[in-house]
Amino acid sequence: MPRLSCDLVEHRLPMVEDFKPFKQPLHRMSVEVKLQVKEEIVRLVKAKFNLFVANSAGKVEPFSSLLKLKDEEKFRWEETHYRAFDPVKEYLAKPPMLIPPTRG
Repeated sequence: MPRLSCDLVEHRLPMVEDFKPFKQPLHRMSVEVKLQVKEEIVRLVKAKFNLFVANSAGKVEPFSSLLKLKDEEKFRWEETHYRAFDPVKEYLAKPPMLIPPTRG
């Protein structure tokens, strides 16, 4: 079977060399999405998900106030929650490497 040309299978991004990186501004979530996020967090807490994450108490501390909201209080996902959630996402995206034990 003949090999494919690299021009067909490679993806390249046209980049300007002198261009500085630009961080996108945060986008507001709709009320429906906020409720879905809250429901998912509550579901994971009930499932004892935090037992599988090392130092979970420290990593999810900014979210604990959201889980203790009363019915009359508003759910507000703010900048601090975004910053705290990024390391949690990175941690969960990199599963631990499992290797067989070695002697000695």
